[in-house]
Amino acid sequence: MPISREDAFRVVSDGHRSVQELLSELDDDAFVRRGTIGGTEWSAKDLAGHLADWEEYAVRTLDEWRSGVRPWFEDVDTDQVNDERILRHLDEPAADVRRRFTELHDRFRSALTDMSDDEWSEPTFYETDRPRSLGELLGAVVGGDDGPFRHADAHLGELRDYVSTLPA
Repeated sequence: MPISREDAFRVVSDGHRSVQELLSELDDDAFVRRGTIGGTEWSAKDLAGHLADWEEYAVRTLDEWRSGVRPWFEDVDTDQVNDERILRHLDEPAADVRRRFTELHDRFRSALTDMSDDEWSEPTFYETDRPRSLGELLGAVVGGDDGPFRHADAHLGELRDYVSTLPA
């Protein structure tokens, strides 16, 4: 059963808030330290940039849908996009990443709030082997292993693990 717009708003808000609380425990040195997230080369800064990127992609997807254009997300290789964006953010100042993490989340939440239930439920208007509603598509863009709109939740464990290794 598709998730409601209100539930999607709650899920993304709760996930963001949980990540933000953990990120707020990190000074800039801990925030940018590479090789600390999920057994990868990622830093908490990389993770914040990654989550912001995907909320930006969700807003882009909504804009493309509203313009009558097949959303690029339908044809994207998510691993390749992730790899390219992480490299792009390597030299980005920590303060900019923190600000972008908040600003893009606010934009995405506003997009969800401003959308009507009819638009949310609108079916796919283009050829695809995965017909779905706009809400389902957005849920896929910012989805995770635990379901639609749970992208932040998918990374909480690894961020919690890292934060727990730091002195109080």
